[in-house]
Amino acid sequence: MTSQDRDLNRNDLSVGTEVTIVGLKSEKGKIHNGKIGVVSSPLDPTTERYAVKLQDGEKMLSIKPSNLRTKNS
Repeated sequence: MTSQDRDLNRNDLSVGTEVTIVGLKSEKGKIHNGKIGVVSSPLDPTTERYAVKLQDGEKMLSIKPSNLRTKNS
C-alpha cells in the first residue's frame, strides 16, 4: 500500500483541518475539485463523510475522505 493509498482511506481528519477537494466526478461535484475548505465536523459514521466548509464561505459540502487531501498528502 502506498502512502497515497493510505491517504485515500484515511478517516482521521480533525475538525479545523484545511483540505483540498479532489476527484469528484458528478457534474454537480466537479466544479468543487481544487477548492480549499476546512473540516467542520467529525466523520459521520452513517454517511462516512466529513462536513467541509468551503474557504469562500459559500457552501458546506459533505465529502468522502477519499476526496479530500491535506497539505501533507
